[in-house]
Amino acid sequence: MKPVLELGIRGRYDASVKVEVNLMDKITFPCILYLPWIKKHFKINAPIDSMKKYRLLLLTPKRFAKTTKMILKEANDIFEVTHAFIEEVVLKIEGTVKITTVINGKEVDLTQTDYVFAKIDSFRKDRGYRIMKAFYLLGIRTNYPPQTINIVHDKFLTNMLLAKHGIITPKTYLANRETVSFVGKTLHFPIMLKLVGGSGGKGVMYIEDIDTLNSVVSSLESMKQTMLIQEFVKNKGDDIRIIVCHDEIIGSMKRVIKEKGTTRANIKCGNKGIKFEPSMALKRTAFKCAKLINADLCGADFIECSDGHFYCIELNINPGIVGLTEATEVNIAKRIVERIKLLLDEEREMKSKQ
Repeated sequence: MKPVLELGIRGRYDASVKVEVNLMDKITFPCILYLPWIKKHFKINAPIDSMKKYRLLLLTPKRFAKTTKMILKEANDIFEVTHAFIEEVVLKIEGTVKITTVINGKEVDLTQTDYVFAKIDSFRKDRGYRIMKAFYLLGIRTNYPPQTINIVHDKFLTNMLLAKHGIITPKTYLANRETVSFVGKTLHFPIMLKLVGGSGGKGVMYIEDIDTLNSVVSSLESMKQTMLIQEFVKNKGDDIRIIVCHDEIIGSMKRVIKEKGTTRANIKCGNKGIKFEPSMALKRTAFKCAKLINADLCGADFIECSDGHFYCIELNINPGIVGLTEATEVNIAKRIVERIKLLLDEEREMKSKQ
């Protein structure tokens, strides 16, 4: 019989493995190690996935961004991961609700998971809502409830929610052809016109006069687009992104406009992010935003107006982390998956005490 060193692994994994080493006696002692390191340096008697405590379902569009790749890479170190696509999920009602998909030619039951980390975008919000509702009805933990999808992917509903709970937002109107003249007389130009379902800095227009406003609203309404009109808040031309994950701010940056005269500071529009430390008051507001939409992961965007007040201009349940990772030089993806692991640990411990 070969001598064995038994390692009790705690912290991120709470697992126990046996590895073969050149020792005369069997020794047992506590040690905190990472599974990838163990896999590299020792011969392990059990498959590495058998040591992972939780199963995670990553639910994304088929064409997914670099942020998803970064999160998937880190999640594979901690969770037993299944990656499924929103477009390929099969919802079936047959006595009960069934959620499946086909991966590598085999039907996979997506309900066999401990946590659903979904990235439902505005283009797939209707289908995504129904999928998340199915998980909710089956009692499966998700990173946000289904109703959050409809709120966050509608800028007007988001602004209503924020205003109701005392968070400062720009003055906002729901726009259509019949009311645009009244709104135009009420607000001072320039103003901002936004598609309610726009994302990534798209669907945002800077309007300088009433004639342009009438023309744009008429054109967009003929294309069945729902719009909102906001006052233009005078600011320095940059905005602040704060990401909250499970009651902790895991990163924040200031997005600086690259070209003078541009009104969108979004990283996807070619602008630059720099590290930024928010005040305690702004941190509290970011925490409040995440709690209002009941999201485990939330990106909150702010602009600072000329009088020093911060306006919340957007909430995001699928925040991009590429620019933030570069700006902060922190592995944001790793922090996200570690916070989710901690959340599941805490919830499991609470259930065990009930």
